Amino acid sequence: NALTSQIMWAAAALQNVAASYCSTADDGRCYWEWTLENPHVVLEEDSLPMISDGIMVRETMMKIDGLVDTLTKLACTGPVEGSFHNDNVFPGENTVMGRDDNNPHLIAWAATGALKNLALEPTSHERLEPVLSCMCRMKDSPDWLEQHKSSDLILFMRREQDPCWYRDDEATLCIDGNFVDQDHYHCDGYKHATEEECQNECVVTGVSAKQACCECGGGTRYRTGSSNTMLLGSGNSMLTGGAFRNDVLVGP
Repeated sequence: NALTSQIMWAAAALQNVAASYCSTADDGRCYWEWTLENPHVVLEEDSLPMISDGIMVRETMMKIDGLVDTLTKLACTGPVEGSFHNDNVFPGENTVMGRDDNNPHLIAWAATGALKNLALEPTSHERLEPVLSCMCRMKDSPDWLEQHKSSDLILFMRREQDPCWYRDDEATLCIDGNFVDQDHYHCDGYKHATEEECQNECVVTGVSAKQACCECGGGTRYRTGSSNTMLLGSGNSMLTGGAFRNDVLVGP
């Protein structure tokens, strides 16, 4: 049986080989943005030129049977909670080699990082939709590493604004779909929209705000709980079983 730390390093390695690398000053990372005219995420000007493109690795990873599902299960074991101390390890704060080699808190950030880089490929988005409910929790993680990886994954899934809306004292989670209208408004701009305005269409997908945006009655809804989040209704079938948190669809 593999140690938790070995699983973490394996997922981290997948993250690194699936990444693209750029001539960005000081760090070599690529920084990405969405434009209205392009259906693909594009490099920010300061990241040009690209030195190494991970597209072939990402495409190969998407073809490996069970890999995306396994990474999703691992990512959904997070986030950490509370405050970090020796008995409550945060991966970005106080992990100690040897002492924490089998700590379950080590895995989620690395699996999320691998999924985050897969999300650079638009063809991956349909398969990665199920992990977004877990990312709505992780983006608010008290650990900076989990927070950073999950926020980038959400961005690469073309959710340029926070897509996570909680209702009924957090008993229900609604996630906005991919939406931007001709005036560059995302779903967060439809909070007080009229019924007529909710008929506006996304310039990328043609889907209406009424279908995509939680504030217009659309989006994808989940029933949440202390250890389970239930997907209520039709939509992506979610992973079930195991020690990770389940998400159960309740809509649309």
